[in-house]
Amino acid sequence: MTARVVLFVVLAAGFTAGVFAVPRLSREFARLLPDNYRQIAAEAMARGDFSRARMVAEKRLERSYYDIAAHYVQAEAMARQGQFAEAADVMKLVLKKIPAARARNLPALGFDEPKTLGLLAEYLWAAGRFTEAGEIARAAIDSGSAMQAREISDAVTRMPQSPEEAEAVARLAIKLNRRKEFDRAMTVVASSRRPQASASRALLEASFLECNDRDLTTAEELLRAAVARLPADPAPRLALAAFLERRGATTEPAALRREARLTTGTRYVPPSMFSMAPGVTITSDVLLMSRNAELTARLSTGVFRVTDLLFTGRGSSALGVYPLMAVKAGETELVRIYLDGLQPVVGVWRLWPDGAPKMLDLKLEFLNDAYDPFTRSDRNIALSDLILY
Repeated sequence: MTARVVLFVVLAAGFTAGVFAVPRLSREFARLLPDNYRQIAAEAMARGDFSRARMVAEKRLERSYYDIAAHYVQAEAMARQGQFAEAADVMKLVLKKIPAARARNLPALGFDEPKTLGLLAEYLWAAGRFTEAGEIARAAIDSGSAMQAREISDAVTRMPQSPEEAEAVARLAIKLNRRKEFDRAMTVVASSRRPQASASRALLEASFLECNDRDLTTAEELLRAAVARLPADPAPRLALAAFLERRGATTEPAALRREARLTTGTRYVPPSMFSMAPGVTITSDVLLMSRNAELTARLSTGVFRVTDLLFTGRGSSALGVYPLMAVKAGETELVRIYLDGLQPVVGVWRLWPDGAPKMLDLKLEFLNDAYDPFTRSDRNIALSDLILY
């Protein structure tokens, strides 16, 4: 064999080996690229190695703090391991990072608000935190596409297993105008033994009648009957006051609000008890939050055992989305509330099933302020009639 033939065979063998080696080398090289962590994590999850996928995402976040896509991978890995509460906390961290990134003019890589809210609602629901899951689901519907709204609305088709879950489903059914699912959820709400359950049923039914059926007469009759039947519960009075305000009345709503504040066993929290903050206006009756802020009131809950927070709120929307407000006891977040729907809205939230502490640092935080320069609409929160009972 001549030297020329030998050289040809060597070159051909080298070329053939290169053809087979290049794809593998390319894959290995691609795995080293900073933005390709998602492929590595996806491969790990496909193998069922969710810890590895989570570690890959967290390593990426150490290098790129505002890579929101890495948080989606991190949360998915947690959820695939059954760590739904932890996955929900990751989505809350995402929502906290976005204002900071925008304030510093930094890119939040891969951020998708509808996706973030949708995943947060999904993880909260899977974690059994139904009240907050329902609130976030409604926000996700407003912020997302019609397709996402359909996906989230699947939650109302589930048969609720507890009164708390049923109330969340009922509120979501009001949003989606789903009477069948609403009625089914209400049968579960009716099974609750807690004292405030009767008022909750009345408020939910009246809301569906007013918002979807446009049956104002029956809604008013139902609320007035609840006021007469439940004199020890301030919620029906505030709900009736809000209903009448939406009809243009002023005198009777003011009287009903005064009666609610003076109900035996309640602890009215006046706006003057809250700390001042930039973008906040405090009057004798109203807390007005015109930008993201956190307000704190340190108070004694009184001699009665209080479990619920009641308030009247007004939320103005911008970019199709209403305000989100977090309620905290000290540094512990209790719930996030979405102030959508009929305005003013009355909210009743069971935050302390075993009773609130005698000394309480009650914190209210406006989370998602936004301004639409085209329509000049601004998200604001106005709160009044804050009552613990």
